[in-house]
Amino acid sequence: MLGLGVGLAAAAPAVTVTPVSAATLKRAVAGYKGHVVLVNFWATWCIPCMKEYPGLVQISRQYKRQGVVVLAVSGDKPRDIPTKIQPFLARQKASFPQFVIQGDLDTFVNAFQPKWQADFPQTFVYDRRGRLFRELGGEQSVQTWRSALAPLLGKSAAR
Repeated sequence: MLGLGVGLAAAAPAVTVTPVSAATLKRAVAGYKGHVVLVNFWATWCIPCMKEYPGLVQISRQYKRQGVVVLAVSGDKPRDIPTKIQPFLARQKASFPQFVIQGDLDTFVNAFQPKWQADFPQTFVYDRRGRLFRELGGEQSVQTWRSALAPLLGKSAAR
């Protein structure tokens, strides 16, 4: 049975995970002006992160046509990309941009959002102009994300 699981994992294409600095992530968010951007910070060592992640995939699929872009940023180490991050993302069938924090977590957080205490999971929602609209700390549900997106998308977001 172990051999079968390894064979299947090896046959699946690896999910691209890009190491990112706070400055690069800010540029990525700014590059999606005209879209609503949901940035989710998660990690494989964070149980609430793992529990909420399938909902993040659902939100990405459900709201893509309405101009919502999901960016996921792992708090794991870049060395964990092939052993922890990619296998998890492959199981989730995540099809949105994936990043991993490059360098020291505290330095990254202070540069990205100084008021954030580096608690995981954490979600930041940006409006179509690239301005921070809402910050959601802790494990979120699909309904909470829908409610956070609704004011930025109009009535159709409540579906």
